[in-house]
Amino acid sequence: MPKVESFTHEGYLSPLTWRYGTPPMRRIWGEVHKRRLWRRIWVALADAQQQAGLVTAAQLADLRAHADQIDIARAHAIEAEIHHDLMAEVHTYAEQAKVGGGIIHLGATSMDIEDNADALRLRDALDLVI
Repeated sequence: MPKVESFTHEGYLSPLTWRYGTPPMRRIWGEVHKRRLWRRIWVALADAQQQAGLVTAAQLADLRAHADQIDIARAHAIEAEIHHDLMAEVHTYAEQAKVGGGIIHLGATSMDIEDNADALRLRDALDLVI
């Protein structure tokens, strides 16, 4: 577990980061896992859209092929320009998935993606606690 001395106290610091959070709990609430969940939801959305004939099987396969290629550095660079973490991840994912990138987030709002990801994280966190 990280020691409190390893963090700066100039900004908000959650006690879960350094005092109470176990490594598995910190992983659930970490940036990489959050972005994996966003991508998992985008793939599920594209799967439903493919079944409805809105997107192609090739687009869906491309999204699946790149779903685990999280690039935090690239996403943060894009976020610095557009000031929107989820849209920065859309752009990052689209850069990786050349065939399916254009249909990421099709028909969704940011809250559709974020709320469902949070529900999955809450479920996973609850499984650790009980």
